Amino acid sequence: MTIYSHSRLGSFESCPKKFYFSYIEKPRIEYREGVEAFMGKRVHETLEKLYSDLRVTKFNSLKDLLSFYEKDWKKNWTDSIIIVKKGLKQKHYFDLGKKCVEQYYARHKPFDADKTIACEKRVVFSLDKGGKYKMQGYIDRLTEESPGHYVIHDYKTNGALPMQDYFDQDRQLALYSIAVYNDFKDCEDVNLCWHYLAFDKDLFSKRTENQLEGLKKETIALIQTIEKAEEKGEFPTKESRLCDWCSYQELCPAKKHGAKVEKLPVKKFKKDEGVKLVNKFVKLSGKLKETEIELDELKENVFAYAEQFGLEKIIGKKAALKISKTYSYSFAGLGKEEKEELIGILKKEKLLKKFLTFDTRALGSAVVKEELGKGIIKEVKEFGKEKESKGVRLVGK
Repeated sequence: MTIYSHSRLGSFESCPKKFYFSYIEKPRIEYREGVEAFMGKRVHETLEKLYSDLRVTKFNSLKDLLSFYEKDWKKNWTDSIIIVKKGLKQKHYFDLGKKCVEQYYARHKPFDADKTIACEKRVVFSLDKGGKYKMQGYIDRLTEESPGHYVIHDYKTNGALPMQDYFDQDRQLALYSIAVYNDFKDCEDVNLCWHYLAFDKDLFSKRTENQLEGLKKETIALIQTIEKAEEKGEFPTKESRLCDWCSYQELCPAKKHGAKVEKLPVKKFKKDEGVKLVNKFVKLSGKLKETEIELDELKENVFAYAEQFGLEKIIGKKAALKISKTYSYSFAGLGKEEKEELIGILKKEKLLKKFLTFDTRALGSAVVKEELGKGIIKEVKEFGKEKESKGVRLVGK
């Protein structure tokens, strides 16, 4: 049985193809760790040390923690860690992590506002009574403010601060609260707290029992979607700005050609067959656009000439142009009240089923073909607009 996690679910949502590489194919590749993730780990480990030591009555000074942070950084840093944002260096991220630790320490010292139950606590829980859908995760820090009142803490080193709606809809910590209710029988409520360290802000939210039940259903539905994708073997790519940090670029159908040619010197880049095909396509597309503009202008002149002399066919040297006119009726852009009024008219005439519960295209076609009866056509026409379409095609003389 697969045990899911928030990161596993999020991977599928952000890009099904990445999910496939990460959890199904599992190719042997060089993992591309972004500097942002690296910095976040070092800050998490530093704050974990702070509270783990406090649990055994060892109090770390700020100097102690910063010394640990610096040693941890140097010990784990490698040249394979990628910095995507241009103009930023390793020192920028090191200093940002240091600032996160300093601000957190100043805000929460002497760290006695609550009792730490666990750091990096692993939780495993079921989303359904039968235990078919299981989840797991790690809580950065779990505390008890007073008997029966628990808080799930999550440390964030992000460079952007979300609005409150983000926290009220967050899935990860809300799922963890299900585990806390299950694991601690004295639990009366669970608060969720995000520490946005770069901004020196603590953000809070919590979930009602009904909200948690809804979350279970939503998560089960997502798991079922993933399992269907696995059965069908359908994992489409989904490009986004997150692709810059992805470790699977050299395997991804949407990225592997770019990953290949970006490493080539200029001369070899120009000779690459794919590059040449794209360049040729761009060139021809430009010419096609120019031709389409000229052709549209020419069509307007043809329509004007045919209108002037009442023609349906214009003769040339080797071929002729056949001019046609067709009419359609559109009900696009109806307001809510107009739509309801129109549906009422169709219901009254027992015609709604004919249009598959208000199919505006079919209704427009029926108006043009006069299939509704004269009385109702007049009523229905008031809700739409007649459209004239002109066509020109080459035919034999």
